[in-house]
Amino acid sequence: MKEDKASKEFKDDKNNLLNSSEKAEIATDVKAAFNKAKGETEEVLSLDTLNSIDKTKDGAPDTLSQEEIDKVVGGNIRRNTKKKSKLPIFITVFLILLIFSSGIYWYLANNPKTIFIRSMDVIFNNIMESIEDPKYEITKGNIDINYNSESKNNTSLKLNQIGLKANYITDSINKISKVELKTTYEQNHLIDATIYKEEGKTYFKSEDLLDKYIEFANDDKTINYDAKDLKTILKSLNAALINSLDGQKFSGSKVELMIADQKIKTYQASLVINKDNIGSILDSINDTLQNDTRFLNAYSNIFGIKSSQIKKEIDNYFKSLKNESKTMEDLTISIYTKGFDHEFVKLELSGNNRDQIDNISITALSPNKYDYLVDIKSKQEKTEGTFEYKTTDNSKTLNLTIKISNNNQEVVNGTLKIKTTEEEANKIQKEDVSKNVISDKLTEEEKAAITYKLQSNPILAKFIAMLS
Repeated sequence: MKEDKASKEFKDDKNNLLNSSEKAEIATDVKAAFNKAKGETEEVLSLDTLNSIDKTKDGAPDTLSQEEIDKVVGGNIRRNTKKKSKLPIFITVFLILLIFSSGIYWYLANNPKTIFIRSMDVIFNNIMESIEDPKYEITKGNIDINYNSESKNNTSLKLNQIGLKANYITDSINKISKVELKTTYEQNHLIDATIYKEEGKTYFKSEDLLDKYIEFANDDKTINYDAKDLKTILKSLNAALINSLDGQKFSGSKVELMIADQKIKTYQASLVINKDNIGSILDSINDTLQNDTRFLNAYSNIFGIKSSQIKKEIDNYFKSLKNESKTMEDLTISIYTKGFDHEFVKLELSGNNRDQIDNISITALSPNKYDYLVDIKSKQEKTEGTFEYKTTDNSKTLNLTIKISNNNQEVVNGTLKIKTTEEEANKIQKEDVSKNVISDKLTEEEKAAITYKLQSNPILAKFIAMLS
């Protein structure tokens, strides 16, 4: 008996149904495809989800979106392409900018003008660091100076074994100071004296000359020393000088110098000043200082004069310099540096004078030691030597050597040593200056007394005769 049509269709539908194993295999493949399309890792579907899977589109798991079903069942599996990282591009751009900026920095840092100006700043800063405010309201200390020289020429000045010791005390608040001097010549007593300052007046007394204070006439400018104001003036002068160099032509080259018997590779940055550019430089400095309020105020504080008077004096000074320099020869200012950071090595000024090149230079031998040279070839005169300074919390020491030559013959060879110390003091004793005499109003008797004492002191007479 033949099967009817409906029974046959039911049987075919039944045969077309998938068993659990087949469903699991298909579901795993489908879900893997879905995960890949979403860029996720493969994951085995749960049993509940497996039982709901059919071959048709409608049999897809409810957890999948229609868009995901379309990507897989529709036969167009589209994998999302991962976005390319922008990091390599960023790194490349950064490196290019770094190289470019480093190149600009290298150029600016090694530009002759930059090196020249930076070295000027170092020099001015070193000077300003040596200027200190008083540590104490009342300070006492001593100064010890010794100079010895050996003369190779009988006609030269013989300053052999000159010694000076000074005990001092100063009140920075009340502007009072006192210095007691003791001097020797060839280790013999020369002269003792006291210098006293109060209320802007200066007094001098020496029992070796006169037994009363002599008042020295002061000019109209009373100097009120203040470290802060002095530093302001130096800073303004440095800024004015640097500003005046805008537009000037600098040159640079690598130079090998012999310093302390060693060859040093240096970079020479130079500026030539002559009659063609000196006028513009002086005008620029003048204009800058005229309009620098801080400079004018600091100058006024120290010298006690009005800004209008300061401007007038500055203007007259620079106009005078400008007139005197109209016919000047070339003056070359060179600064030598070494190393990547352009450490200062040498400052040199060289100029033409009667077809001769005169030279002045200062060369660094160590952080606190320098040599100097003043070679005036137009006069066949040369002065050279070294200076070294040391500082501690309460003392400073300067050692200087000097050698003077004329026509290539050594004339004088000497040494100078200066040592200063300071400490805090409790009070300063005022001097009685009521019986003082004014220097330009000495009587004939007083003048005669001074002359007599000068002549009766053989060491002092010998010293004066040597000076004359």
